[in-house]
Amino acid sequence: MGGPPCKTEPTHNPAWKDDTVLWNYLQKGGLTKFIEKIQGFEQDLSIKFAQGWRNRVVKYSYIKVEISEEIISQVTRLSIDGTKFFNKWVDREVEAKKFLDEGENLEFVMAGIKLASVPEPFAEITRIAVRYATLERRFFTIPQKHLIFLNHFHRNITIKFPHYLLNSLGKSVLEVKNHTRAVPLHQRLILLIHCHCSTCPHLDFSHPPPFITPLASIPLLPNRKFDTTSTSKKRKEMKTKVPASQRVLRSHKDLELATNLLPISNLVEEPKDEDLLARFGKMEKEIQELKSAVRDMDKAKGKMKLQNNEEDDITTKIFKNLQSLDGMLGNVKGRNDCILSTLKSIYNFIEQHVRSICSLIGITEDIWGSKEKRDIAIAQ
Repeated sequence: MGGPPCKTEPTHNPAWKDDTVLWNYLQKGGLTKFIEKIQGFEQDLSIKFAQGWRNRVVKYSYIKVEISEEIISQVTRLSIDGTKFFNKWVDREVEAKKFLDEGENLEFVMAGIKLASVPEPFAEITRIAVRYATLERRFFTIPQKHLIFLNHFHRNITIKFPHYLLNSLGKSVLEVKNHTRAVPLHQRLILLIHCHCSTCPHLDFSHPPPFITPLASIPLLPNRKFDTTSTSKKRKEMKTKVPASQRVLRSHKDLELATNLLPISNLVEEPKDEDLLARFGKMEKEIQELKSAVRDMDKAKGKMKLQNNEEDDITTKIFKNLQSLDGMLGNVKGRNDCILSTLKSIYNFIEQHVRSICSLIGITEDIWGSKEKRDIAIAQ
């Protein structure tokens, strides 16, 4: 019941008019209203379980869903009927409880469900999703692997239920009365049956219909605890658990945090990336050349006057190294916080000499920029 009627269906079928109304109702969010309607009339919703057995093993069960006429009027001709199909009744309460205790032998079967409002193109049911809800408005889907098709032909279908469906409601609240196992009113289930048919081109079997999507697809297990932690809180806890040395730094505060927590010597001791090792080697070579250029400049400071060619040579050498180093640092920037810590020490070393270099070669503007701009550049 997830799409409009097929074009191949004869128009003289009188059932199409009502079924089309039903499909349109479901497509416009009617199923959600239908769920709320059922929850509002839970006293009129009667779901009874009957259990049969043979040789101490539960063989079949029978589930019948009766919905009040008032609810049926909201969704046109939606009706679900059942066919009794079992071998022998469990007459005594003691035996019933014994079977409940043997969870591995408990398998409940919905036998011969008739979907009276499904027309002929939908008669061949290829897949069925059974969803049920508790009165706490929590929705669950029985996993497909737990639904075993015993038969599906024409409009009848037989499904085997997993034993935990009934066990999860609590063993002590079940009664055996008049050969029928009745679930108390406050714990009754709401069954929503969605059929899919391969003969209808309007249905997409790769994804469930839109009105199924909002319902959570998680199985209900006994004593299952629900995690009510908010997503933002989980994200915050996860971030605090990750060591700073393993996080990609995104801000200046993170940079300070990483450099304060771990010494640079520990961070750069064993780089893990082989490509990173090669880049560090090249960087060290550039740094040595830069240090050599700075030492040459320091020696030149003692001279009263520099020859033009010597000044040009030193200036070219310094800016060549600065440009090469800056380009290389841009390639490795942001790869790891240990790299960033190393970069900070390099920048601190260069900053000690850059002003004297600039003043010596006649540059009055601070080519390196302010400390704040430098830190922002490193963090980015």
